[in-house]
Amino acid sequence: MFGSVMTVALYFDIPQKTNVMTVQQQRYAAECPGWVKLADEQVSTLPKQFSIASWNIYKTQNLGWNKVLGKLSRQADIIALQEARESTTQDFWRQLGWSATMLEAFSMGRKSVGVQLASAKPPMQVCGSRQREPLIQLPKSLIIGVYPLANQTDELWVISLHSINFSLQIAPYLQQLNEIARLIEQHNGPLVIAGDFNTWSKRRQQVLLEWMSQHKLIPVRFKNDKRSRFFGHALDHMFYRGLKLVRSRVITTNASDHNALLATFQSIRSNE
Repeated sequence: MFGSVMTVALYFDIPQKTNVMTVQQQRYAAECPGWVKLADEQVSTLPKQFSIASWNIYKTQNLGWNKVLGKLSRQADIIALQEARESTTQDFWRQLGWSATMLEAFSMGRKSVGVQLASAKPPMQVCGSRQREPLIQLPKSLIIGVYPLANQTDELWVISLHSINFSLQIAPYLQQLNEIARLIEQHNGPLVIAGDFNTWSKRRQQVLLEWMSQHKLIPVRFKNDKRSRFFGHALDHMFYRGLKLVRSRVITTNASDHNALLATFQSIRSNE
């Protein structure tokens, strides 16, 4: 066990600071709650009805990932990625003309890997957070993007999350969720949390659903529930509050070890 951990530690490089990177290869220190401003409200307003996709892209190791990502970009306004590799996904977004901001969790041979938010228009501001896996010591990460909504005073927060995986204890998993709680206490408006939650056990599923319920977040349900599973438990989820869910579906693919999620929401006024 310890030999494997040492091998991991030698093979991967973990940055000292929590950095976010844009498609223009600009790098900012952005440890939440310290925000980095990327755009003005007039630049990035979302329509009343909008779609969000979430996908663990498996470090772009499988063939066809770019075709799936292209399909998602035609269906979604915002795409939340996990296990994104900077050298491939950032080039993809640059060629597409999209904005993308990535939080670097670690690097493999100088190639950064982490969570990412992409959209046709940039978010107003972003920040991120990392937490190390208890065993292998590689960080899991999250990135938050803030997007103004059309005809709304409230802003939409979108979180792309890759949850703690390699721990039989529930405490490290819950610690990461509680870090999110600390961050979203600042925000009473619409919120979507999407990603790979690594809910491979019944206990993790229970803890996650209880935590989301405590914070008034509703799980997106999928009629064609073909989400990727481990030990029979779905790994990927999307939760929301302050929005109306219009429709949702799972997009199956061999371009990753995870299928993609897609949901369409409608903004609602706070008094509705």
